[in-house]
Amino acid sequence: MTLLESTVEKLKSLPDEEIAAVRRYIDELRPSTEGRFDDLLGCLTEDESDRLAAAIEESCERPETNCRSW
Repeated sequence: MTLLESTVEKLKSLPDEEIAAVRRYIDELRPSTEGRFDDLLGCLTEDESDRLAAAIEESCERPETNCRSW
């Protein structure tokens, strides 16, 4: 029996609330990158978004232009 199989067998004997706790722990071990910003979708107007993008672009350091003096 593999480690996975023996672990699954142990899980089968646990009550649902403990299985849920194990599942949460497993989820924490492998955090998902999907949907991380879904709750932010639509929080800026188009104008705010454009102004934010312009501000980032304007103030963004560009190592390829600043490193010539190094």
